Amino acid sequence: MKIVLFDDHQFVIDSIAQFLAQKTDVEIVGTATRKAAVLAILCSNEVDILISDVLTDEEVGLGLFEEIKAKKLPIKVIVYSSITSQFVKEFLYEYGVVAFLNKKESLAKLWETIQLVDLNKHYKVTVVEQEKPPKLTVKEQEIAKY
Repeated sequence: MKIVLFDDHQFVIDSIAQFLAQKTDVEIVGTATRKAAVLAILCSNEVDILISDVLTDEEVGLGLFEEIKAKKLPIKVIVYSSITSQFVKEFLYEYGVVAFLNKKESLAKLWETIQLVDLNKHYKVTVVEQEKPPKLTVKEQEIAKY
């Protein structure tokens, strides 16, 4: 599987890349610490999975997911972030994120999530398995973006 890593902290990217380098069926296609760089990688390479943080120096990160969705890139996005806000998590799923994992979880748990997402081509995690996330009003979407 072909993976791209995005985080504004290079040491986080390096840690994940080093861990995934031990896996025989993983190719790290690229890494980025800036939104423009990750979009360039995604648009010019065949990529299966993007592992991305949400909070970056540039923004809250929703703009990246919005652009991926708008470009209809066939990429599964796994968010690996320290965000705890249920509201933001629900908003991420609205933007096409297929899985969310807190950075407090181990890299082994991240690998388990990657495998689930890759094996099931239609894998979709919802915030609450029995319920769909609520539809956000235009004002709520604006607030979440800021």
